[in-house]
Amino acid sequence: KNFHHWSVMAAMNSIEDGKKYMKQGNKLAKGGIFSKANPDDAEKEYEKARKKFRFIKPMSAESVKLHLESLEALSTVRETMNLNNSAASAMEEAARTCQNAADKKIDQFLNKIPQYLERGAYFYRLNNQFDLASRLMVKAANHTQDINAAIKILDQACDIQEEENRYKTCHEFYDASVKFLLTNKRYKDADSFLDRQNKMYGKEPELYSKRLWRNICSKMVIQFHLKDVKMAQQMYLQGVEEYGNVSKNDEHQLCEQLLDVFANADSEGLAHLQKNAQLGVFLINSVARIATKLNMNDITAIVKIELEEKKEQEADKKQAIEKAQDEVTDDQLKSEAQAVEVYDDGAPNLMDM
Repeated sequence: KNFHHWSVMAAMNSIEDGKKYMKQGNKLAKGGIFSKANPDDAEKEYEKARKKFRFIKPMSAESVKLHLESLEALSTVRETMNLNNSAASAMEEAARTCQNAADKKIDQFLNKIPQYLERGAYFYRLNNQFDLASRLMVKAANHTQDINAAIKILDQACDIQEEENRYKTCHEFYDASVKFLLTNKRYKDADSFLDRQNKMYGKEPELYSKRLWRNICSKMVIQFHLKDVKMAQQMYLQGVEEYGNVSKNDEHQLCEQLLDVFANADSEGLAHLQKNAQLGVFLINSVARIATKLNMNDITAIVKIELEEKKEQEADKKQAIEKAQDEVTDDQLKSEAQAVEVYDDGAPNLMDM
């Protein structure tokens, strides 16, 4: 009981001390009528406040709120001092603080996580630390409840990579985006992120041939999962058109093998591939997971599909002809008869018809 009383008193004292440091920091950061702003000293005061709030036990909604305020103040003042990395790390600590609080059932700060991570990414980007920026954006997306808002953030994470031509590291962020999209069943979006990545790799196809064909294979796996074999076939043919000259690799071979079993609706062939083709080696985890669960339910062999389509087209043609014949009425016949010119001798001029 005494210990509890003591710890509550200690927490109250820390809060009072921290608030004093914050007040002093704010004064120094702003400057007054007779004094210039002094960000260096303000930063020191905010840092003292942060340490007071950070270690308060037990954690409470008030202590978390104050800790976050000190971190926000720190990042702002550090930005004015051009200490972008330190500003970013303050924002990362803020995001962790929200998570730690939620783990202790103080969850009203959870929705602040994405904005802290995005702010951190902004500071890293100012410092030309592009991968750290993209990494925080991906984290922010994964903490965003609204799927469309999350996709926008992933879009920005990959934008950074594209704008800076970061071939060597971009796969980490595209793969994370594709994983997020597939987990949320946003197949069309996953497809467009794979296309975007291939557009980057397509600038140096010889160097990135395995990645290019891995992505084409991933696009096809998504279509097989959606039971659209024809679309998968189109994607493969387009891949051959664009990157056929760099197709001597296992990933391209896997595309051919998968297309072959699905075009023939070959269940045994698919099971054999799933068991022996090392899908996990050639595809990223989130796609490999789908590939291992593919099946032939509702799949018809492509040759069969094409025959049926031909039959259908012929039946439609026949129907159209019959319909047209039914529509030839007496009126039309009459008007056609009148349209025939007659020569002086009464014989119709059939040459011009």
